[in-house]
Amino acid sequence: MSDAVRDYLEKRGCAPHLCDGGLEGLVARWEEFVEEVVGGYSLGLDDYLNDLDLRDILEGALGAAGPSEAKAARRRTRAADERFRGTTAECAPLWGETRERADAVPWWYRRRPLNPGEELREDLHRAGLR
Repeated sequence: MSDAVRDYLEKRGCAPHLCDGGLEGLVARWEEFVEEVVGGYSLGLDDYLNDLDLRDILEGALGAAGPSEAKAARRRTRAADERFRGTTAECAPLWGETRERADAVPWWYRRRPLNPGEELREDLHRAGLR
């Protein structure tokens, strides 16, 4: 892992396990999360938003990485992103305070699973996002 990626993760205040895993670890975690969504995300909205933060962190790490380090990671991220888009639907931004500025919100915060578990389905309904 490059020093630039580690510096980015540390400055962002990421947990040590994310810093230690570096770019490769972030991509692997994003791929795992996407598989959870494909299979029917079983947790609630707060957990889902927390998991989406991983994609936001990954975006910054990709920007911090050098071209050679980022090449394979970008390819894998794009593949996982396409899979994520295929199993989610566009919706209003999931963060309540940003709903009025939807165009300023990254696309991953504007996607809800097509197959949410019961808890997430209820949370989305209560939030008016279903």
